[in-house]
Amino acid sequence: MKKIILASGSPRRRELFKRLGIRFKVVPSNVKENLTKSLSPSNLAKRLAYEKAKTVANKVKEGIVIGADTIVVVYPASHAKERGFTRSRVKGEIIGKPSSYEDAKRMLRLLSNTTHKVITAIAIIDAKTKKKLIDYETTTVRIRKIKKDEIERFARLHLDKQAPTPPRKITTHLLKRLRVIFLM
Repeated sequence: MKKIILASGSPRRRELFKRLGIRFKVVPSNVKENLTKSLSPSNLAKRLAYEKAKTVANKVKEGIVIGADTIVVVYPASHAKERGFTRSRVKGEIIGKPSSYEDAKRMLRLLSNTTHKVITAIAIIDAKTKKKLIDYETTTVRIRKIKKDEIERFARLHLDKQAPTPPRKITTHLLKRLRVIFLM
């Protein structure tokens, strides 16, 4: 069996692989995540996932390299109400990893009482044959109004995560609705 190589330093992705019982090796790609606005959020997530996997696949001789990226898109509150924003012309704000405590608080205020999209892309490359598979999933998330003290607490906890999303136990407390769209 070919070895699995995770092209990510993300603690959450490592935890996921461990929970699935997958034996893997971590080789961080160190790809700079440029949040260019010239691509759609789904294409941006796919491109970043592919760049991460490709960078690591070029370093190793063999194995299945898996790269992933997550993009969070927040839409203006006036357009978020039950439109699903699938074909909307409304531009959303792509939010990345917070750069500071204040930035994390700003992002949490932006997420509070909104519906937003979480787009996760995956790129899988066979390092030897260079065969590749790239895909993505979209999750629509509705977050209740986050209280000021919660914003302060969550901002401190999650400066190293993709966006300032609270941990699973707290997230379920904040969720109003969660919808996953499978694009197979």
